[in-house]
Amino acid sequence: VSRRWSIQLTRKLFDAQGGMAGVIVVSLDPAYFARFYASFNAPGGAIALVGPDGKIRARAPAVEGSLGAVVDAATMERLRGPDEAGTWWGGSEIDGQERLYAYRRLDRYGLVVTVGLSAREVFREFERESAGFLLAGLGLTVLVVALGQMLIRSRRRLESSQAALSGTLENMSQGILMVDAEGRVPVITRRAA
Repeated sequence: VSRRWSIQLTRKLFDAQGGMAGVIVVSLDPAYFARFYASFNAPGGAIALVGPDGKIRARAPAVEGSLGAVVDAATMERLRGPDEAGTWWGGSEIDGQERLYAYRRLDRYGLVVTVGLSAREVFREFERESAGFLLAGLGLTVLVVALGQMLIRSRRRLESSQAALSGTLENMSQGILMVDAEGRVPVITRRAA
């Protein structure tokens, strides 16, 4: 009558003898769900009610032409599959955004609820944290390289000092012999030998 989209819920009524006494029909305006779903606040996200025919019954944020649009065949195959709930990555035919989607099939009502979060939003926290980890790793790398350079310089100085001491000991006119507490001889010059 109104030529507007509506969601129909029906129940048979039976009389005392079990015969049909009538039908109760409740007609819901999808705008009711759209207002409810509009409270869904996820930047770049979307939430939708999809019927068994693949038509979108309600969507937030509302996009011109989305009400009554049919989801693609691959999505419908997923929604009709054996699992009552699941997730997948995909692009929206309505607004072209890449999203991580989750769905739950409400078989009792013949509807599927889908929630899509923008890939950018899903990874935003990871990217923010990874930048911090990258900076910390970079700082630690610079510190390790600086310490490595200091150790290399220290070793070179020690080797140079040992070479100078060794040269000095070998060029002395007296022989030098060192014996440690255990009786080992760590230093002996040629003249001492």
